[in-house]
Amino acid sequence: MRFAMVKMTGRKALFESLKLQGVEYIFGNPGTSESPIMHELQFHPEFKYVLVFQEGVAIGMADAYSRATGKPAFVNLHIETGLGNAVSLMHNAKEGGSQIVLSAGNLDVREYDRGRTDLVEMVEQFTKFSGEASHPEQMFGLINRAFHEAATPPTGPTFVSFSANSLDDEGNFEFFPPSPLPYENRPSVDTIGNAVNALKNAKHPVLVVGDRISQSSAWKEVVQLSNITGAAVYASSYSEMNFPNDHPNYKGEIRLGYPEGKQIMRQHDVVIGIGKLTTGYWMFSNPSPSFFDPKTKFIHIDVDSSNLGSYLKTDIPILSDPKTALSEINDGLSEAVDGEYKESASLRSKQYSIDKLNASENWKTTLSQKRDNEPISAERLMSDAASVIPKGSIIVNDAVTSGNSLMNSFTFNEPGSIYGGRGGALGWGMGGALGVQLANPDKKVIAFCGDGSALMTIQGLLTAAKENIPVTYVVCNNSIYRVLKVNMNFYRENILKVKDSNEQYLGMDFGSRIDIHTIAKGMNVNSWRIDNPKDIKPVLLEAINSNKPSLLDVTIDGTL
Repeated sequence: MRFAMVKMTGRKALFESLKLQGVEYIFGNPGTSESPIMHELQFHPEFKYVLVFQEGVAIGMADAYSRATGKPAFVNLHIETGLGNAVSLMHNAKEGGSQIVLSAGNLDVREYDRGRTDLVEMVEQFTKFSGEASHPEQMFGLINRAFHEAATPPTGPTFVSFSANSLDDEGNFEFFPPSPLPYENRPSVDTIGNAVNALKNAKHPVLVVGDRISQSSAWKEVVQLSNITGAAVYASSYSEMNFPNDHPNYKGEIRLGYPEGKQIMRQHDVVIGIGKLTTGYWMFSNPSPSFFDPKTKFIHIDVDSSNLGSYLKTDIPILSDPKTALSEINDGLSEAVDGEYKESASLRSKQYSIDKLNASENWKTTLSQKRDNEPISAERLMSDAASVIPKGSIIVNDAVTSGNSLMNSFTFNEPGSIYGGRGGALGWGMGGALGVQLANPDKKVIAFCGDGSALMTIQGLLTAAKENIPVTYVVCNNSIYRVLKVNMNFYRENILKVKDSNEQYLGMDFGSRIDIHTIAKGMNVNSWRIDNPKDIKPVLLEAINSNKPSLLDVTIDGTL
């Protein structure tokens, strides 16, 4: 089918292109270089422009919005001076494969000799695809490709810059609707057969799941595989509900490559990894070249070929959509296993059920011991919060070192019930919660943020107030970079082999308590300071029921 050729300015073509992509929100902070875009925007009321006051907030919002909706989100920032502030969280987006189409205006191409910044070069290492429209006729093609690349597995962020002349000059355009590719590429028959045989002969199989489970909607299939094999399940990332955390076989998150992670993996003879396997962000010298024992058989399923066999010895690499591969493995195993295998799998699962009950009792004991502590323990905060947050709410986890208590307190067994940051950069949660709420306007969204992470993008509260986005934030305020202290202790013990306790933890204390409560008030957000643990439940309920952006600034214990 041929489409009529039409003549228009590049700026109008931009919005016509976005309309074809189904864009509803534009997350942005404009500058003078975006004047053509902001001028044209007024003629397109079908788009909602969400103004942010720090560029990291826009990236966090777009990241979470794209994950919650399953479609690319569009961001527009300001030339190199604004774009630079987005790079930190673009790292996270690249790590997690988030579908973000980032854009920025640039100087006219005729300004090259006056010192024009190459915006593509500036961000391309954090994107799957980057390009610049230097003429108006390139506008539709580049936007179309940026969205196509962002949404095509392996998904990831893209970037398009617009020269001033490409926006203001006229060009001829032939528009057509996008042609998305399905997330269903199939594995080879031989590799599925090899995987089935390996799992059939396994005595102690284990699954290590990543975020690709959620991206491919493979929740049912991965649970079925664990049930058939009696395999233990660990998460290398739990920024979404990749496996029900109340399932008897679920053992929690694992830091692959760390001593404790390697010790756990030595207990298993067959490992099946699904998606990109994160390492717990080892940032020290002398990283481990392998996560598993040499005798362990490693099966790896991913849609991204660059992750298969490139950095780990992989016995059975399976290039496929995880949902499709897992379904075919389950079908093959169901036909291949006998009664003896089923009995062995059942015994493994029964033992894991006992282990889970013991872990639950240990958690209850710890909670009881710390229940009345002041400052408030992270355990008490999360337990009390979980007891009053309405069923069906969405939890945003940017709690950093309070995250373990969060995972012990909440049950996540439904897709879309939890979202967390991906990558090592702080500051995702403030904007991320707003993106989740925009994607789920009929649900309650409660975001737990560490104070250090919240302060990176605290300007997100201004956007929440301006747009009346009713997120409830709970800031875990210990006024230190506790995660850095934890990692310093690991560095001293495992890298330096130091046993004394003389570390000064320089640059890790904020000094006096940061008054986030007052900061929130100054940004027109309802806010409470919580020092007494008895106030957690009633104040949190009041905040949630207000249906307005709200914040609880909770003083918690930061001791190691």
